[in-house]
Amino acid sequence: MSSEPLPDVHLRVVQVNGGPGIVATLEGRTVATVILDVADGVIQTIHLVANPHKLIGIPAIETD
Repeated sequence: MSSEPLPDVHLRVVQVNGGPGIVATLEGRTVATVILDVADGVIQTIHLVANPHKLIGIPAIETD
C-alpha cells in the first residue's frame, strides 16, 4: 500500500443518499464514496463504499 497521493483523484463534498458525504472520482468515474450518518449534529456512522456495483447510481462529479 502506497502513502503517495493519487494526483488524478478528485474529492467533492456532496449530498449522498440525503446526507453529507464525499465522492471520489478518477478519470471521470466515481470510484468511492464516504457517507456520514449524522444525528443531533454528531457523526454516528461512517460508510465507505468502493464496490463498483454499488456505485453505479452515484454520478461522477465534474472537475475543472
